[in-house]
Amino acid sequence: MQSTLRKIQDDLANAGWRINQISHAPEGKPVIVGFENWAGYVTVIAAIPFPIALGIAIYKGENGRDPLPWVYLAIASWAICLAGLVVKNKIKKKDWIYVDAKYIDREVRKGSGRNGTIWASRILCEFEHNGITIQCTPTVHWSTWRSESDAHQFIDSRIDPSGGCTLKVNPRNPREANLSDRRMK
Repeated sequence: MQSTLRKIQDDLANAGWRINQISHAPEGKPVIVGFENWAGYVTVIAAIPFPIALGIAIYKGENGRDPLPWVYLAIASWAICLAGLVVKNKIKKKDWIYVDAKYIDREVRKGSGRNGTIWASRILCEFEHNGITIQCTPTVHWSTWRSESDAHQFIDSRIDPSGGCTLKVNPRNPREANLSDRRMK
């Protein structure tokens, strides 16, 4: 069952891409995001009241009663979820390390978003960690742009002319990485 879910995840992640995403999840195991630390659990728990409060607010409003307390609860639930995501990622990445990597390849692909055409990117990098050569497809933050040239310009700003780049890497799972600004190191 788990390997089937992972295959579906990989197929969806790589559909239409020339560069296949290198998953940081163990082979055959599904990618699970959100439960890396206590803040991930708080975020999920805080999400539960949101649809309930919103539904009650709509019901009360349609029946001539004051929906505001329930609207406030829904807004508070949503705010706690957003804050929880930020805290979860800060905690998760606090021990990550910066590594020098070699940029190998990139792909920029046209897609569609809510506001029209967007451009998404994927890059392939290689680096050494504990004496082992690792290839990864790091997350490229702000990975959708309004034009193809904007996408290439963003990536170029993080890769030096010799092909070097900086990644912020999870030392416990080095395939989990983010493309970093060279100046952040």
